[in-house]
Amino acid sequence: METAKYTHHRWSVRRPVALDATLYDGRDVPVQVEIQNVSIGGVFIDTIPLIPNSEFPVLLGFLTNDGKEVNYHKLSARVVHTGDTGAGLMFEDYDGDTVAALRQVIHQAIM
Repeated sequence: METAKYTHHRWSVRRPVALDATLYDGRDVPVQVEIQNVSIGGVFIDTIPLIPNSEFPVLLGFLTNDGKEVNYHKLSARVVHTGDTGAGLMFEDYDGDTVAALRQVIHQAIM
């Protein structure tokens, strides 16, 4: 599959958000990043040193808080594009919990 297909096709609209996250990309120490925008299909994270190349598999960890409980999510993703300001990640391996977590982040972003 070509990377360009992912950068132009989105499952849903991206919403601006500022959410701290952790990128697990195989380094000895996970990297702290900020999610800049989010959709059900993926996220855009701020630029970090030595961002993995396109098509590189990563895990993205983040917290959600619905006012009753705080949950930590770690989602499988793939780097689909990189640029001067950050990297786009597309989520993989969806299940009900993944979609629920992303909907919660999107809901928090529009409040």
